[in-house]
Amino acid sequence: MLKIVSPFDKYLKDISANRDENVYIVGGYVRDAILDIESKDIDIAVEGDAIAFGKELAEKLSTKTYKEVDRYSTISLSKHGYGLSLTSTRKEEYIDFLPKVTPTNIDEDLKRRDFTINSIAVNVNSGEILDPFNGMSDLKDKKIRALKRDSFKEDPTRIIRALRYKYKLGFEIECQTKHSMLESLHLLTQVPKSRFNSEIQRTTSLGNHILNDSIYKMIITMRK
Repeated sequence: MLKIVSPFDKYLKDISANRDENVYIVGGYVRDAILDIESKDIDIAVEGDAIAFGKELAEKLSTKTYKEVDRYSTISLSKHGYGLSLTSTRKEEYIDFLPKVTPTNIDEDLKRRDFTINSIAVNVNSGEILDPFNGMSDLKDKKIRALKRDSFKEDPTRIIRALRYKYKLGFEIECQTKHSMLESLHLLTQVPKSRFNSEIQRTTSLGNHILNDSIYKMIITMRK
């Protein structure tokens, strides 16, 4: 049986029990663990107050440096070379490509994510793996699949993210997802420059492979 753990599970379990809040490891850390890729970035979803949870975690880890983003109920901290980001489980409604968030449970939270391979969660207390969108199957088949058809209309920067995963992981983009990317490509011209540049910056380590991608070339040409 597949078991996914983090170096901080003991602390997470203790705080979860103390606060009576469920806590999950989600997203990229879970994806990379399944692929047997080392990851130092851990995304943690809390069914409750993630900022208060994160402050307790910082205290237990004896780290006084952390960053809060109240708008998204998120707190980030680092320890032993790991970056931890804790976020309250939430629904999202996109306005001008930015999410308006409301609290919810883990099941609804997983529905808001970008790709099936990033929509897998692990209950820290029980070890149960939640995979409502068959992300593990897509990991096995090396497929990048958007969670929903309007995913790129909600947030066009996911187009760049899909290309980054394609070349970082050596995966292929599923046909309907690629079609949806092309349909929404023009929306990237409306994304604020800072957000666009931030996503592009994260592709620079991928070298010539992504630079020669036809969709990537269209994106760069479009933003010139």
